[in-house]
Amino acid sequence: MLSRQDGPSKETMIHSFLPIWKYLNGKFPIDEEMAYAYTKDLILRSQHPIRAGNNHELVMRSLDIEKSRNILQKVDLPTLIIQGTADPLVLPRNGAALGSAIPKSHLTKMEK
Repeated sequence: MLSRQDGPSKETMIHSFLPIWKYLNGKFPIDEEMAYAYTKDLILRSQHPIRAGNNHELVMRSLDIEKSRNILQKVDLPTLIIQGTADPLVLPRNGAALGSAIPKSHLTKMEK
């Protein structure tokens, strides 16, 4: 399992993100220099560096489609949902569930 390690130094924290970025990039090559620079900026500008990589918790909580179904059914506008078939963070089943919850939605799947 991939996880970010909080170490005694910010440099350790920055390096511990790199395997996570590689995983999230899927089959595509990753620009490690860019990923390092982005992560360094994220860590150094955060008032709470230990929390800098925890935004995924908010995303995952927001994906509880069943709890949100009543709200989503009130969406009365055409809605386009674009879902990557190989998205490691937001699984394809979540895109499908979102599509079934929003009445006027259309789900488009992007391969790779």
